[in-house]
Amino acid sequence: KLDTLTDPELVDEFKLGNELALNELIRRHTSICQFVMRNIMIGNLSHYIPEIINDFNYLIYKAASSFDKSKGFQFSTYLGSIVRFHCYRVRDKMKFNVKIEDEELKKSIDNNYSYTPKVKENINKIFKLLDEPTKQIFELRYIKQYTWKQIGKNTGLSREWARQLHKTGLKNLQKNFRRANVGMA
Repeated sequence: KLDTLTDPELVDEFKLGNELALNELIRRHTSICQFVMRNIMIGNLSHYIPEIINDFNYLIYKAASSFDKSKGFQFSTYLGSIVRFHCYRVRDKMKFNVKIEDEELKKSIDNNYSYTPKVKENINKIFKLLDEPTKQIFELRYIKQYTWKQIGKNTGLSREWARQLHKTGLKNLQKNFRRANVGMA
């Protein structure tokens, strides 16, 4: 019966709790995910493909969970945009694979500022809430006092993309600040 339903009907079934509807969406749309991924991750970026392939089922689940047929989009178009942006995030994350170890952060903080031990501890707790690319942007912006242009040049990202990662990092910090158990004393 499920193979006769349209994509929006399958999404509705899935939202009502029918896991078989999700399996049918995955069967139908894995090839769309592969097509979009191959068009984005061509050439020297193709070594990122295995990481994205592992995410196809999740991306289809995410698209089915958030799809709103009242907006007038086809499910496949909506899914394609989710896959496309996921590919961009993975590509940029991999391209921006400069690691900052905690010791390096501590040394940088120690060399640039004379913070109290409590403040240093709080800075390290905050940095642990950030992913590596965002952590590097925060270090360059706040510890080394780089401009957006310098950050872009240093990381290989455009300054606008670096600014967007910074903005997302700030939002994540706001959401997770209490979790870090940071005291301001």
